[in-house]
Amino acid sequence: PMEGLRVWVSNSVFGFDPARLRYKTLCVEYRIANVEERDVSRGNFVEGPSTLAMAPVFVGKLLANVVGATVAVGGYGVAKVLSAADRKSSADKESEIADSVVFQTAFSAWLRLNGIWPSVKYEPCNNGCEDHNMRQTPIIVCNHMSYIDGLVLAAVFGAPKIIAKQGTKHTPLIGQFAEDIGVIEVDRDDKASRRATAQAIEEHVRQWQPGQRPLLLFPEGTT
Repeated sequence: PMEGLRVWVSNSVFGFDPARLRYKTLCVEYRIANVEERDVSRGNFVEGPSTLAMAPVFVGKLLANVVGATVAVGGYGVAKVLSAADRKSSADKESEIADSVVFQTAFSAWLRLNGIWPSVKYEPCNNGCEDHNMRQTPIIVCNHMSYIDGLVLAAVFGAPKIIAKQGTKHTPLIGQFAEDIGVIEVDRDDKASRRATAQAIEEHVRQWQPGQRPLLLFPEGTT
């Protein structure tokens, strides 16, 4: 038997079959192991009319999300116009939306209005570099914990390029953001796609220079 799992029927209780040729109830008992404390909810379950007390919280969350999305879309639009103007005026042919402070600030505001306040603790840099500047490395490697990892880390690290699963660019709303910040899609089930992604990573590292956006990738490939 699997550790932490026990399967039994009435025979194991009575020692014999008390109702032959009849349907039996199969009881499964299991014990969950290796559960992190942060994954355990200790709140009180509420149901019935008392759930109406949650209405103000729900409405507040909804309004905050609407405001945050409006700020993010507005910042995106302003950044797109400014980037286009920079390229047209020849002031900066390489100007990208992801480099815009307006875009990054608006995107971060959207997360915070949704109650997401990410923080980063940097280890001291001893060779004279800036310990909080992630544009000193061509690659950022992260583990994958949730579906919002890419969004949060993009806000924290100044919109780096990201390796994401196939179809990300076709996701409503987020897809256009992904296109503009240079998301590289990979189909994990397609050998040719995996090879092309590896080549894209190598090309990024060869062309990267200090001060340019790094490439964020998740070796695990999934949450």
